[in-house]
Amino acid sequence: MDASGPIAAKLAAGLAVAVVLQLILPRTQNPFVLPGILLLAILTMHLALPLTGSSLVEARAGGWTFQPQPAASLSVPWQPAAFHDFP
Repeated sequence: MDASGPIAAKLAAGLAVAVVLQLILPRTQNPFVLPGILLLAILTMHLALPLTGSSLVEARAGGWTFQPQPAASLSVPWQPAAFHDFP
């Protein structure tokens, strides 16, 4: 299976975002520009998915988005009964 197409597409998308960042960031002092560019890139990707006939699940499987994090379980490192013996 040839993966050069998907890899080239990911490199092109990353290069496009990098070029936009390189052109805009040195010209502004506004702290909201970087998050705005990154949010715009994410929005563009989500808008491009239906145009290419892909779904979010397919994009996630193809490595275009992050995998969802597993649910974290919190555990107490001590037992409540241990407080009874605390001096």
